[in-house]
Amino acid sequence: MLPMKTRILEYGIQKDAGFDADEMMSALAPQYGTEKMCSRKQVEEYLDSFLGVGFMKAENLELDQSGNLHVTYVVTDYGKSRQKYL
Repeated sequence: MLPMKTRILEYGIQKDAGFDADEMMSALAPQYGTEKMCSRKQVEEYLDSFLGVGFMKAENLELDQSGNLHVTYVVTDYGKSRQKYL
């Protein structure tokens, strides 16, 4: 089993389309759902770190009805080029 952060990048590369933190949580649940680190906060931190290094970009930003920011992420070509290291 891959480390969760690596699995997040792998998921984004394989999907090759936009996804959000909720979708990522659902995708991680079968493998990592019982682990303490599998929390929404941790997943969002990993996604933000991928934004920071250019592996992903924010494709869409919206505020939901509660005023929470909703981000749709997409893997960049640079992020996809890292697949060989997975």
